[in-house]
This record gives sequence, structure tokens and C-alpha cells, in this order.
Amino acid sequence: MIAGVSVLAGVGFVALQSEPVQETSKLGTPKKIQEITIGVEAQSLAETANMSPDDAPLAIEDRNDPFEGREVKYRFQQIASHFAQEIKYPTFSRPIHQQQDLVEYLPNRAVQSSRPINLDDVDGEIQEVGPRIALKTSKFNYYPGEPVVAVADVTGIQARNSVHVTGLVRVGGQIVAKNQGVIRSDDGSNHAHQQYSLHFDDLSNIPVSDQGDMDVVAEFTIDGNTYAITSLIRYPKTVASIEGLGEVEVEGEYLKIPMQVTTSAPGLHAIKANLYAADLGTPLVHLNTVEELNSESGVLLLKAHIAALKNMGHEGPYELRDLSFTRGASAPKYTVEQGLVGASTYPVAGFSFSEYDDVPYIDESAQSRLDFLNQLGSTH
Repeated sequence: MIAGVSVLAGVGFVALQSEPVQETSKLGTPKKIQEITIGVEAQSLAETANMSPDDAPLAIEDRNDPFEGREVKYRFQQIASHFAQEIKYPTFSRPIHQQQDLVEYLPNRAVQSSRPINLDDVDGEIQEVGPRIALKTSKFNYYPGEPVVAVADVTGIQARNSVHVTGLVRVGGQIVAKNQGVIRSDDGSNHAHQQYSLHFDDLSNIPVSDQGDMDVVAEFTIDGNTYAITSLIRYPKTVASIEGLGEVEVEGEYLKIPMQVTTSAPGLHAIKANLYAADLGTPLVHLNTVEELNSESGVLLLKAHIAALKNMGHEGPYELRDLSFTRGASAPKYTVEQGLVGASTYPVAGFSFSEYDDVPYIDESAQSRLDFLNQLGSTH
């Protein structure tokens, strides 16, 4: 949606933000600005059409106005078409069409750490070739009662190499937990790629910094040489909690899902979640809400629009998964704080689509922007 618009907006800004130039064309437009603007535009249009800049349909460099050409109009038409699809659904109720969309909506994701065994091997780091070690925890934030689980990998080694793995957890450089004699978690058939599981019991009682940071460390001893890799995790302090699910109902064009919450810090709170088909386990709609809580208990309302539900073609029953709960950067602390999610899955009742008001979602301000894009792309 925005990305497409930004491409064209960026073209103009490149020109406006260029360094002062002295050479000017006969039309009074700085020549250097013309070259930069046209060059960026040609590259963008070429990539859009999956062709090289030299194969662009018109001789862009010969035009006096870089924004007055058929290919530019076509680009605006593409952007408008994509934007028109995006604004069919509220930002708080988005269909999940692809696995890539789901990945973006998954909360609390960990990032894999990876490095070559030989840190002096610049080519190995850039090209990711040669022996490497990697570490990834199951998530980033952990909460009281939850064990820390991680997977350590070593790749690119030979059959004659011996490998031993030890797992550690450090706080401020001090070892607070150790997992010795880690065994392989793969089937053992591929010596060149070995995988090991690390497991640490609940670490929430260990004193940490205000943010709750800890380092999970995998130490690989390969033929007597030790190589370590680290991944950051956090046991954050929590100020709020999802206590349960209220009565789900259809009202107008929405499936309303009330989440009962408590907080020790009234203010701005947000819930994000994904709605799944209970029978198939497939993701359907991403939901989110941001509301002000003025007391220590209340309800945050997730709403699924009929347009999004019908687009995914499933009337329910559903399951609410992948939840995250945060207190926003509001008074008095103005920092984002974490909330506890009471359960990993909540059952959500389904209703026949005939029980909804089958009306399209309309955002008047977004429609105005679409009209403007269509006007820019018009060839009449």
C-alpha cells in the first residue's frame, strides 16, 4: 500500500534534496536534478515491468517532464490498483492470504544469530560459506514459568571433526545456568549439518537488569577448539494481563471478540492476535486494537469485519492465537511495557455470514487518496 506510493514520492524528494547545482537546462530546470529524477524513475519503472532500464518503453531521457509519460501513468495505475485492494479492509482486521503475511503478524519472534567459525574469514561472513555456527531461541520474551528453549546448529564440517556442545545463560557476564552434554536433536544422518537442542528451566527468579536481559550462549568445541555464539532473550517485567475471553457476538458488520484484561498501570493498551480456522488450523484474519484503560480492569475489543471473513471464506468456529499484549508509551512512563497472555489459544464461536450486515468497509480519507492516485494515472 504505502510502499508503492513511496516509490513515486521518493522520486520527487530525491530531486528536491539534491545538492545545489550550477548547470541549468534551457527550460530553467537544473540539469543535475533532471538526471537524478529521471534516472531513479527509469530504474523504478524498469523494475516494475521486470525489464532493464535500457528496455523501458519510451525514451525517458528525452522528455522534458519526467512525470508526463505512459509508463509513469501506468505505474500510478498499478499503485492505485494495489491501494484499492488494501483499503477494502480495516487496518485492525486484515485477511492473511500468504505465509509471508502470517510471519509479519507473529509476535515475540527471535532472530537467529550466525557466524563463521573463523572470524577472520571475511569471504565466509559475506558469502556465508565454510563452517558456521548458529543459535536461535524459541522466542525473545519469556515469562514466569516458561523454560528457555533454543536450537544450536553447526554446518560445513567434515566427518572426521568431533563436536561437543554446551549451553549457558549469562547475566552481566556471569553464568547463571548451564546445560552440559547437549545431545543432537536431528536424525544424525548429515554430519555436515548438526543440530542440538538447549533447554533451561524457568529463569524468571534470577536477578536481572530493569529490562530483564539475558544472554543464551552455545559453546561448540570442535576438535578441541571452542567457538561461542550468543542470542539475547528477555524476562520482562509485566504490568498487565489478559484474564480471559468475554462473550463473542455479531453486531452489524463485525464479529466482536471482547478480551478481559487487568493492569497495574492504566493508560494506552494494545492487543494483537490472529484468527484461525478451528477445524483446519489455517490463519484467516489478523486483528488488533489499541484502547485507553482508565481503571485497573476492563475490556479490549477485537473486531473482525465481514469483508475480511468472507474474503477468507470461513464462518467458524475459530481460534484466537499468536496474542501479544502491551501497555503503550503513555503517561507516566512513556515506555512500552509487556503484558501477560493468559492462554496461547482462545476458542471463538462462529456465525453464519447471513447474520452479519453484509456491507463493504469504507474509509473516506483512504478513498480520497485513491481518487487522487486514479487521477494521476488517468490518460484522459
